[in-house]
Amino acid sequence: MQIDRNFQQGQLLLDPAQLNLTYLKSFLCYPAERELPDYVQSFLSTAVLPRLAVTPVRYQYRLLPVKKHLERNHTIELSAGPGKFVFQGPVIYQLLKDCSHCLVFLLNLAGTIEDDPLQAFLSYSSFNSILQTALDLFKKEIIQILSLSEPGLTRRFAPGYCGWAIQEQQKILSLLDPAAMGVHLTTAQMLDPPHSLTGVYVFRRDAEHTEKIPCYTCTSVTCSVHLDFPKHNSVV
Repeated sequence: MQIDRNFQQGQLLLDPAQLNLTYLKSFLCYPAERELPDYVQSFLSTAVLPRLAVTPVRYQYRLLPVKKHLERNHTIELSAGPGKFVFQGPVIYQLLKDCSHCLVFLLNLAGTIEDDPLQAFLSYSSFNSILQTALDLFKKEIIQILSLSEPGLTRRFAPGYCGWAIQEQQKILSLLDPAAMGVHLTTAQMLDPPHSLTGVYVFRRDAEHTEKIPCYTCTSVTCSVHLDFPKHNSVV
């Protein structure tokens, strides 16, 4: 397969029926087995779903070869044009050191947060559940574009998680064009607008891919995904 390393962008228009309410319940800290309260369902039907039908989730990505790795300082160098470009961190190093390529991406949902505190919280939670649903679709699209099998792509890893410094968020954005999507970093290295997300997908073609995902050997006692990883190993 010829790898296309050029910058790519596009959009996903979700059918309201595709919205995964499990994500929304998670953001609202609501039990997955229970129906959402009437006032939440009403907010969804009047303020969120009509907007979802006409507002696309925009994405950008680049697929980059892994150039070399240095174990002594957990550094991964990527081939990203002139100059030197590195990611650094124990988990991202473990994830990338045996791989040939990684895909960096940015997703954003255009929209405004309501002024009313309760509606603002519902908007924020709804937008993020839409993003997570879109991420599922984006991953499937990437798998199709790159002619991969589902096990060939890892779950999403992002700065701020798994011992990967939040400051590395800027490195991902430097490979893309966030200004075209109205996205920038705050002084705390958080994405603004907040209904945006970055990340890295790593793909392999070897049969032992799943066993090499760092989550299987991670010793974290605070990460909910790690603590229940066999149940979440398909989480994006």
